[in-house]
Amino acid sequence: MSIILTEPEEIELWPTADWKDAKALQRPFPAEAMTLLPVEQTEAGQQATLF
Repeated sequence: MSIILTEPEEIELWPTADWKDAKALQRPFPAEAMTLLPVEQTEAGQQATLF
């Protein structure tokens, strides 16, 4: 699971803490905090990709 660190304390804790403390930062990101962006289309009318 990826992590998204949102607080300065979390940013410091993640690389420095013991795993038992740092693993608590792995939690679902709240849907209400997400921003959905429109899907871009290429010149050929296909959905753009990152790769």
